[in-house]
Amino acid sequence: MDGAAHLYNSNLINHLISNSKSPLHQYFVFNSEILPNWSGHFLLSLIIFISNAFIAEKFLLISLLVFLPITFRAIIQRINSKNSLVSYFIFPFTYSLPFWFGFYNFSIGLLLLFVTVYFWLSKENSAYKIKDKFILFVLICSTYFSHLLVFCLLLIIIVVRILFVEFEKIRTENTSLKTVTIKILNQTILLLFSAILPLFFTYNYFLAREHISPQTKLPVQELFNWLYKIQPIIALNEAVEQPFTKNIFFVFCLMLLMVAIEKLRFSVHLKNKLVTVKKFIHNSFSSLNFWLLCCIILLILYFYLPDEHANASFISIRIFLLFFLFFILFLASLNHKKTILFVAVFIVLYNHFRLNYYYTKEAVVLGGVATRINNFAPQIEANSIVLPINFSSHWFMGHYSNYLGVDKPMVILENYEAVQGYFPLDWNRKEMPNITLANNNSGEVACLNWETNLTNKNKKIDYVFIMGVPSDSINLCEHKIFAILKKSYKLVKVDRDLKLYKSIN
Repeated sequence: MDGAAHLYNSNLINHLISNSKSPLHQYFVFNSEILPNWSGHFLLSLIIFISNAFIAEKFLLISLLVFLPITFRAIIQRINSKNSLVSYFIFPFTYSLPFWFGFYNFSIGLLLLFVTVYFWLSKENSAYKIKDKFILFVLICSTYFSHLLVFCLLLIIIVVRILFVEFEKIRTENTSLKTVTIKILNQTILLLFSAILPLFFTYNYFLAREHISPQTKLPVQELFNWLYKIQPIIALNEAVEQPFTKNIFFVFCLMLLMVAIEKLRFSVHLKNKLVTVKKFIHNSFSSLNFWLLCCIILLILYFYLPDEHANASFISIRIFLLFFLFFILFLASLNHKKTILFVAVFIVLYNHFRLNYYYTKEAVVLGGVATRINNFAPQIEANSIVLPINFSSHWFMGHYSNYLGVDKPMVILENYEAVQGYFPLDWNRKEMPNITLANNNSGEVACLNWETNLTNKNKKIDYVFIMGVPSDSINLCEHKIFAILKKSYKLVKVDRDLKLYKSIN
């Protein structure tokens, strides 16, 4: 979905930076705010500059698929090296809904969150050198410039870790409250100074949007239903994917049940043969509370926060994905019988590979469409204005027209990033011309709207790109579109359900 838009805008960034006289400057400007959502564009722009968009996208996706499991495994080995097998549970969550939907900045932020958590854990029992402080600063800033939600959750997780570790020392090591308080203050100051710049940017971000209030909360019942479906890893077709995700959920539940039974058996042999709730909880979770506490906090946020707020969306699914990832870390902190662990890993991986088999078939289809769209680019002159019209019934292809401009400079009027206000580029609404379809302004054809400035000189749309086939019963709006195309444009290329028209004048 969004991947095509990220590639296209990354290509625009390169042309805007490298050519101060590019006609693109009349249509696009860099966002004046210091915003998140930059890291993915920065990486893609850099790779596109030295190679091309195809390599850039594949490099980013492969990097995410490789480094997230590696980082996750490293954290699990620090938690409980005997449970390294639990790290294989991460694989179904690498091909998550955010990954499939092209939420590249969020995915990079997710990776950076776990890299930062691993770094923090590795330095807990040692003094921070200047180099360590700089690394922490870079990691936290990079997380902010990837995704604001992930940045905020990272700070919450680290603060909880600081409090948990230090207060745990009072219970286990009889450390004085004064010593613990000083240690908490020192670590909080370290975290604050490492995050001071992104915290300032975050403050300005919300200050500029304090009057933006529209928000959408999902029904509580739907949020509960997402639990047993593991909704964050259902990306393309719920009917196909849900049987496999449910199996994974039941494996997690059975693992918890087996641990609880084992703890109960252990409790029976305690002194005086008494099993109390207090003893059971103490023996089960006394050294595991941090990962469980993170799960609880994420679950509270999952039910409390809206799914959409202003222009931000898919908030619930992002938090829920993090919940499951921390739940796996919680599982890693428990003690499991090897036999049960082997069986659980086998079942999870089996369902993961079944899901991947389905994903591979779908990726071939979707990738084929993307390639066919990109093959129209040679027919389009550089710096032209292109109006995409999407008649496709496939919900996943909303931004696929952007594949036209991933390797060539052009103004594609379907550019959701330039509208949102929290991506690197905005429309240059002050200097852009009044863009017209033949002699029709934006909105004069009822079903067509695009960014324009009615007060400036007219500039005709150079190309119209049609995706999909209109409905059998063509409505009045579609009839007017094809009447305009017949009169003022000529068909220059056709590839099945894709058509490209060029202005006659």
